[in-house]
Amino acid sequence: MKKVSIIMLGYNKLEYTKLAVDSLYKYTSHISFDFISVNNGSSDGTREYFESLPNKIKINFETNVGGDKAFNEALKYCVGEYTVFLNNDLILTENWLDNLIKVMELDSSVGIVVPACNYSSNYQVVCSNYTNADELVKFAKKYNKSDPSKWEERLRLMMYVALFRTKELKAIGGLDEAYSPGGFDDDDLSYRYRRAGYKLIFAKDTYVHHFGSVTIKDDYTKVLGRNREIFKAKFGVDSWEAAAIDFRILNNIISSKNEKVRILGIGKTCGATSLQIKNIIKEKGATGVTLDYYALEEKYLMDLKTICNNVFFVKENTLEFSCIKGKFDYIYIDEGLDKFENVKEVLLSLKKILNDNGQMIFTFRDKENNQISIDNLKNSLSTLGYKKISEKLEGEEYIFMAAI
Repeated sequence: MKKVSIIMLGYNKLEYTKLAVDSLYKYTSHISFDFISVNNGSSDGTREYFESLPNKIKINFETNVGGDKAFNEALKYCVGEYTVFLNNDLILTENWLDNLIKVMELDSSVGIVVPACNYSSNYQVVCSNYTNADELVKFAKKYNKSDPSKWEERLRLMMYVALFRTKELKAIGGLDEAYSPGGFDDDDLSYRYRRAGYKLIFAKDTYVHHFGSVTIKDDYTKVLGRNREIFKAKFGVDSWEAAAIDFRILNNIISSKNEKVRILGIGKTCGATSLQIKNIIKEKGATGVTLDYYALEEKYLMDLKTICNNVFFVKENTLEFSCIKGKFDYIYIDEGLDKFENVKEVLLSLKKILNDNGQMIFTFRDKENNQISIDNLKNSLSTLGYKKISEKLEGEEYIFMAAI
């Protein structure tokens, strides 16, 4: 049995498909794999090109049946220990698959792994400095060094390249064809995997080149609104809002010198920004990082429990921290502080559970109808004993970092 089954869908754009296939054989030949090519109704010679390749499993659709259905059909033929899904708008690189498999082998709780690239949503892009194919090869050769500190746990993943365990993927059920021709199917699979108990890993130690959206039709954006509603009805949350990462916050994080770090998130989300704080602290060298979350809405509890050590919730929707034990090195308020009543009481309560030299990060929108002005807020922070206070205006919101 081959170790890996690799699926590639192609819908026209033959010139890109050839680059992807060439890089696949060049950088994956040392690993035992089955290549499953899927022509999804192409009219530009993609079918004939796939027929010319040495792989045995070739699937051909006379018309474009949508990526989800095409992928699920190919999944039926996957028998390797692992299954890889590849877009046809990629250039793979040295050690791309070795590194992804290593993540799986070192942690049996990981369900999906994707690498970094140059073009993607969901903050899966890393800085690169190449301008041509030769420079890409040199860049990736230097970059693709396995490093567990760069394995970021995520709430959702965009899957231009994705590694799964075949048995798990088939048990989960593949892609949901209700989203055809595409959009939110990645989110859907991400949520199903997490809710089944698996971790999602963004392997930031591995890089591939992604041209981006080559196989997507021009009218793709027209279905996003519909698919967003399908997702919300199925999972009870809005993935765009609930799983968004606020990188304005992350730019204000001061790294902890402690090896063991406790983080507390507070808000009305699935905790993506709080989780990213954990990823950043881990990459800086902390070996024992825990994440707790105080949820202000019940609908987020299921997803928060998939990424947190402890999750707290009070149905009366009041900030009652007596249920929380110990102190924290970082407290991040996911909800704008201006939306809370009794801001001074909130700040006092949080100070009691913040470690010495701990950091509290929050946003504040200065509006006329606020119960507290920004000047009064800063005075309150000083009066309550927050000694290090910084603020930065981002659009209409202030980003605050306060420490004791």
